[in-house]
Amino acid sequence: MKETDKIELPDKKFAYPVELVDDEIKSLEGRIGELEDFEDEAMELRFELECMEDHKGQSDKKTGILKAALEVLRQAPKDQEVSYNGLITDVSGFISEIEWETKE
Repeated sequence: MKETDKIELPDKKFAYPVELVDDEIKSLEGRIGELEDFEDEAMELRFELECMEDHKGQSDKKTGILKAALEVLRQAPKDQEVSYNGLITDVSGFISEIEWETKE
């Protein structure tokens, strides 16, 4: 509502026409609804972020374990057979698989 929309009352107070007040109320209610939608979306995004941070923590642990395994395997005879996910390979193949997995 604009300053020019005001109506001066006999007691020198001011008021706005009912139609303008109703329009302003509807506008504010609509804006509140939009903000509540954003709040809901923000809560969902916070939850998703927490899940991703948990996944990252688990991934970091897995990577640490795999890197430790690499150090041990690099000391083993390269032609010794090992099993990985049901596949039988030699140590060098196993090392290659772990290096690929850890991007090392």
